Amino acid sequence: MPTNDARTPALSPDRTPAPPPGLSPDRATCDNCLAELRDPRNRRYRHPFISCTACGPRYSSLAATPGAGFDRCQECEAELSDATSRRNLALAACCPQCGPRLRLLAPTHQTLHAEGALAEARAVLAEGGILAVRTLGGHRLMCDATHGHTVDLLRKRLHRGDEPFAVLVTGLDEAQRIAAIGPAEAQLLSDPSRPVVLAAPTGRSRRGRRPGAGRPRGPPGGRAPAPPAAGPARRPARTPGPRDHRRPGLS
Repeated sequence: MPTNDARTPALSPDRTPAPPPGLSPDRATCDNCLAELRDPRNRRYRHPFISCTACGPRYSSLAATPGAGFDRCQECEAELSDATSRRNLALAACCPQCGPRLRLLAPTHQTLHAEGALAEARAVLAEGGILAVRTLGGHRLMCDATHGHTVDLLRKRLHRGDEPFAVLVTGLDEAQRIAAIGPAEAQLLSDPSRPVVLAAPTGRSRRGRRPGAGRPRGPPGGRAPAPPAAGPARRPARTPGPRDHRRPGLS
């Protein structure tokens, strides 16, 4: 196929093909869904696959929707057909009672699910491990960027040399603490598409840290989080004791 044809999809800042005209792009979790995610009274409290018609996977789920083929519970089915609901016709909408399930595969071949998987994933990151997170776009290798040895190990494994890693932040405030964020960068980081944004580290972010290391967890690719599964709502107590976390997988 010709590579410079006008019909060839352009590359967006995070190097993924731009969606064809008329197709909705993937969007970061909206404020309404985040409020539900953090509300203990809501039935989607801490549900890692929360989404609605205003957010969540769109373009990247056209070929193989993760929710395709599952039987919705009665409440989700009612929302799907309710014209007044935020999840009216949202085919990927689900809850803890139906839809995809979160699991973690440890090097010991142990499989953890739901809250147990999230707790173990956070413990892996806190203890300097490397976590492979399976998303709609493939696997992302993640670690805590304040663990210098882990960052060096990741660079060695990926042959990245001194090439910058992306840093995953919880929001604009955190990004401004570790990088020089001007109006243009702030606008991009606040955009529903949450693109990768290149920004120079601030002097304060370098103090007491390895060059190029920021506080948040970082996959190779920096963006604000899109799926809740990649950004847990809270951090549990650190699990004591040494572990061999060579590369557990969260999917």
